[in-house]
Amino acid sequence: SGRSSDAFAGVLEKERLEILRRAIEKLPPQRRRCLVLWTYHDRTYQEIATALRLSLGTVKAHMAQAREQLERLVDEVRNET
Repeated sequence: SGRSSDAFAGVLEKERLEILRRAIEKLPPQRRRCLVLWTYHDRTYQEIATALRLSLGTVKAHMAQAREQLERLVDEVRNET
């Protein structure tokens, strides 16, 4: 039925978000701060650089490293459950 498939989709989405949250927690602090400001607070790289007193290049590097590392961490968290 439509309700049970909606409920199942909701459970799956909640599970995906929990895995992502746990993976983000495992990032090194500076990478995590950059990613959280960009993703959840909709800040630009320049705004993040200013807020964290980092160069724009450092923020770009942290974001690239965070995305790369996050892929591995999501797999790691999935395998923990």
